[in-house]
Amino acid sequence: MIDFSTTSRFRNKHSRKTTLSEEIQKIYRTLIITVVTINIALGALLLYIGGQQTTHGYTLKKLQLQNTQILKENKYLETKIIEATSNEKVEGSGKLKTMENLIEMEKIGQEKVSYVKEQNGIAKKE
Repeated sequence: MIDFSTTSRFRNKHSRKTTLSEEIQKIYRTLIITVVTINIALGALLLYIGGQQTTHGYTLKKLQLQNTQILKENKYLETKIIEATSNEKVEGSGKLKTMENLIEMEKIGQEKVSYVKEQNGIAKKE
């Protein structure tokens, strides 16, 4: 037979009535546990993010050093290219031979010039 009384239907066999102060203490403990758990989680998250930023900063500094080295090497290679092309142009145009001839003529000309002390101090060729 089924018992339709209100007392048996809503009451659990193992439950007992609790007072208001007991309920407040349960809620207080639950609140403290929740706040402590949230603080621990936020602290761990803060440490994780701080570590990531440090790692990114280290990587950024390393990349900046590599960039500086590459720029220096680039300038060095550009000067080498400019020197090579200018040497090729000078050799290809025949100006190098002309310049060498002029230098030799200057040397020969300097050997034949003698300085004579005169009133006006002008050099004369002999």
